[in-house]
Parts: sequence; C-alpha cells; structure tokens
Amino acid sequence: MVTCFELRGFSDPEGVEVLSDGRIAIIDERRSQLTAFYLPLDAEFIDGDALPAIHLGFSDAGNKGFEGIAWDARNQRMLLAKERSPFGLFSLPFPELEEGAVPAIQSLQELSSNQIFMRDFSSLTIDQRTGHLLVLSDESRMLLELDELGNPVSFISLAMGFNGLARSINLWQWMGKVQFTLSASPIYSMYLKRLRQSKKRLNSKFK
Repeated sequence: MVTCFELRGFSDPEGVEVLSDGRIAIIDERRSQLTAFYLPLDAEFIDGDALPAIHLGFSDAGNKGFEGIAWDARNQRMLLAKERSPFGLFSLPFPELEEGAVPAIQSLQELSSNQIFMRDFSSLTIDQRTGHLLVLSDESRMLLELDELGNPVSFISLAMGFNGLARSINLWQWMGKVQFTLSASPIYSMYLKRLRQSKKRLNSKFK
C-alpha cells in the first residue's frame, strides 16, 4: 500500500478504478452515482460532495445497485455491474480528458448478460491483454471470464471442494473495506508523474 485517504461525502462507496489519464473513479452504490476526479498530491481526504458526479439511474435500488467498475482502455469506456434484482452489465463512454476539462454527459448502455449463470455481480476487472471482462460473484462463489461480445469463455469456482479449496473463499474479506487505498501500479505512478508535470507548468505561469 502506498497511501490511504479518508472518504467523506460518500454514502456507500464500492468499486474503485484508476483511468489511463490518471483520474480516479468511485462508484457510490446507494446514491447510484459515479465520481471521477484527479487526486491532488497533497490531498489528505476525498470529499465526494465537492466533486462532480454522474447519476446512473436505478435510484431506488438501495443496496442492490452498482457495485463493480472496470476501465476498458481499448474502447475508452467504463464497464459497470449492477449487483442484483435484477443484475446487469452496463457500458458508459468515458473518453480521456485534459486536467480541468468538463466531461460531456454520456448515456448508459446495457450489455447482454443472458448467458451469465450467476446469482449476483460483486466486482469487475478487465484483462488488458485480451480485452476480456472478469466478473466476480459473491453469492455464486465464482469468477467468470467474458469475451468482448459478452460470451462466457471460462470460469473458476471459489467454493469449498473445488480447485483444491478446503473452504469457500469469503469475498467480503477482500471487498468490504471502506478505506480507499492505492496500490503501486504503473498507472498510478504515471498519474503522479503527470500531476507533478502539471504542477510545474502552473507554477511557471505565475513566476
């Protein structure tokens, strides 16, 4: 872990993702909104109430709303997972922006999930090598791989008795933390570099 920030102004933060341009995106499940922002180098906390947010709909979903988020760098879009009742996968165009630019409002597009044999969606990630989507289900104790057309490619069971597991994997031990942490990823390193360069340009303007 590189550092840790206190979250303020969020009701139920779930998924966190780092975009190619250095922005950080957080899904707030109960508010059904997506917040994307550049994090200042000297930040001590993140105030969701002070940041612009995109409302995703399904405002009455409560704790069954959007929970998973993944950045699709190839197609410049965000992939979102609605947990259940009903579950669903969605795409949101999300082009890269210069720092300080205002994003255009984009429409949420539902993706096909008819062939997905899961009880809920808990988390998403993109395999940047193949462009395939990995979908994690808590209730089904399963990790599913989907191709770019939404077709199942492979899966692995995380339940006791399968794949050498002596007991089922408790996914909430992985996903239930409220604190927002950043790993030492190449994207985050690039993000810090771009922030420092931007800060130098601003300082030079006022000299």
